[in-house]
Amino acid sequence: MAAVDTIDYDYAHHFWGEKHLGFHVLYENMKHGEETVNEIGQFIKERLAMEEEYGKMFTKTLNRVSSFVSNGSSLECGWTLAKGTFELLAEIHIMLVKNLQDLGKEIAKYKDELTKTRKEAKQQDIIDAVNLMQTTTTCLQKSKETYFARCNELDKLKKESNVNLKEVSKMESKMLKSKEEYRAYVDKYETVRVDFEEKMERACKMFQSHDRSHFAALQQFLLMYATHHQEATIAAQQLVN
Repeated sequence: MAAVDTIDYDYAHHFWGEKHLGFHVLYENMKHGEETVNEIGQFIKERLAMEEEYGKMFTKTLNRVSSFVSNGSSLECGWTLAKGTFELLAEIHIMLVKNLQDLGKEIAKYKDELTKTRKEAKQQDIIDAVNLMQTTTTCLQKSKETYFARCNELDKLKKESNVNLKEVSKMESKMLKSKEEYRAYVDKYETVRVDFEEKMERACKMFQSHDRSHFAALQQFLLMYATHHQEATIAAQQLVN
């Protein structure tokens, strides 16, 4: 599910359907949230690898400039100035690398916490209530169909020209039996429905609370990444200018 304004969007007013798959949908959405964190973590990891590789090249260049200074180059003054600039740029880059490393660690930690939260969200009493609601709904529908089918069969027998009273009596017994089964499932369905709705409302609140904090965390990670790069860029520009 795409990120939405979860402040105005009340989960408890949605995720209800004939097949009662709301809990499954919300739980799968939580799993997809872990995939999103993996994507961000992988992006930061690859970006960090690029910066570290750039840092190695930067160090190599700085060492070369330092050798020009120590070997008494005719451009010693220029190389000395360049060396000082490179050293300051190197410090800025080192800080960027450190910030990205710290960000990567925060994302990895959050990923572990997210996995733990997802496992805790799979509460057995809610799952049992969902499963019971699904099976009861199916049984209720089947008992209803059976009852009305028996009623139709009984009416058909009674309307025959040569009425077989024995067959009519037998069908009446079947009809009454199916009627009692249908009534029993109607009563059971009501009890199951009340429990299911109570647990689903609880689950909806839990998932919505999680999604709010999850979207905020993702936003924070991306903002931190952008801020670190912006700070490094501004510092480098100020130094050069």
